[in-house]
Amino acid sequence: MKEIVEKIIIELDKSMSEDYEGDKPKFSREGYKTFEISEKNFHNVDVLKDDKKICFVDGGNSEILGSANFSLQLIRVYAYVSLKNKFVSSEKNDFFLLIKTVGGKEIKFNCEIFPIKGDVLIDCEDLELDISDETIKQGIFNAKTEKIGELARRFSEIKIAEKIIGKLDPGDMIVMDGTLESSYTNEQKYLEKLYEKAKQRKVLVVALAKTTTMLTEKGNNLLGLLNNIGEEKLWYYHPLAEVSNQSHKADICVAKLNKKTEHIFRIEIYKEQKQDINKAIEMLASNSTDLSFPGYPYGLVKADSLARVSNSEKEHYKALLIAKTGKKGNKLAKYLSSANSHSILNKQH
Repeated sequence: MKEIVEKIIIELDKSMSEDYEGDKPKFSREGYKTFEISEKNFHNVDVLKDDKKICFVDGGNSEILGSANFSLQLIRVYAYVSLKNKFVSSEKNDFFLLIKTVGGKEIKFNCEIFPIKGDVLIDCEDLELDISDETIKQGIFNAKTEKIGELARRFSEIKIAEKIIGKLDPGDMIVMDGTLESSYTNEQKYLEKLYEKAKQRKVLVVALAKTTTMLTEKGNNLLGLLNNIGEEKLWYYHPLAEVSNQSHKADICVAKLNKKTEHIFRIEIYKEQKQDINKAIEMLASNSTDLSFPGYPYGLVKADSLARVSNSEKEHYKALLIAKTGKKGNKLAKYLSSANSHSILNKQH
């Protein structure tokens, strides 16, 4: 076993090459003109002492009841506004989404929203896709019903960001969880409305990805490589690429937001605001000093925790719904049992 472990370590080390000469970031889609990796692209970051507000947006969703032909999802999105790292205000939206499959020439998803807290932000018609829609399929397999919950959460995150921009001032910033890339059918039109509102209010639109799998053309881990090259201080790396893809109107960089951390992140800014990328990074760095996760914006930590749907919540609603089914309970149980064998096996371990 010792020899096997040593061989594994040797092979792992080979995958962490520090050779970046002539290497470039690698994007899987068309519309990215990439630039060679160079130490010249590292820029120093100052922690901005500013009086501008930052709004952090995140969402969560969980399936309460589900079978092959329906899924009841609890979806929550949360916007957390801070000024000088202190809470200012928030916006929360909770709703149930019932997703069903309906037959026809093509099997499609049919959706209905049941609001719990806040206005209905999204249009159900934007979620009613064919099960064979290329943006939600899983490889060669048609989309599962619960997948629509992810779309609803993402669209709702964008809409709550658009809504709260009306309460922000010029120079303030919206920070989304993830990227600004449109990957689902109908997602781009939600982003376009967000961008238009942001331009009107002169509010920056930024996204920070918790995780990223960006590679280089030589097959290296891009963020790991930049982390090894970068100095032990605050920095951001830019430019990575010139983006002409109309589904991704963003300028992309990688940043280290706190010198006392090993964590670095992919950060994007709306393409028409790229001249403010330095300011955006400085504002993020000013919010990334909390000891619970140095280098990660505290506002995103709060938005994530407040948007998360807990298991206890899920089980509470599940029990409540099943208890209310009455005579229909046996019928529902048979539908649920067709999809939950895996969870029963998991409980035995």
